[in-house]
Amino acid sequence: MRTTVTTALLTAALFSGVLSAQNGPPEGAQARNASPTRAVDPGPHQSTANVQIELSIADYLGSAAPQRKTVSMLVAEGYMGRVRSQRGASAILNVDATPRLQRDGRISLQLTVEYRPRETAETLDAMSPINEFVTVLLQSGKPLVVTQAADPSSDRKVTVEVTATILK
Repeated sequence: MRTTVTTALLTAALFSGVLSAQNGPPEGAQARNASPTRAVDPGPHQSTANVQIELSIADYLGSAAPQRKTVSMLVAEGYMGRVRSQRGASAILNVDATPRLQRDGRISLQLTVEYRPRETAETLDAMSPINEFVTVLLQSGKPLVVTQAADPSSDRKVTVEVTATILK
């Protein structure tokens, strides 16, 4: 009888071991033994070139000659450049630009422009501020009109033209 009980216990222990091996380790054991997965840090962005950005704003009011403003900045590819210009609270010209080189040689430019010209007695009611955010694809060295805005309360029109040139 003792041999039968021992054989039954050994068979049960062996059989449970085979089933356990087929089902894998218990849930808790898997979590304890697994090595933690880490996101691979690509490291800092490696710029390959500087990009010269020329921005020209033309502000037309009626048939008068346009007021022109120009902003120029040199920015490392993949990074952001900022220009801030303000005179009191009445005149603002702010530009943010982030150029990225594309595989096909074009430049993807993320651009933010905030522009409020100085008001005069003649333009007091006609000078709404302009606030624009665009992402455009540019060919190196070729100018492109990226926005043209119309003032909702007057015959004023504002255009923004950008030239981005890759410097090597």
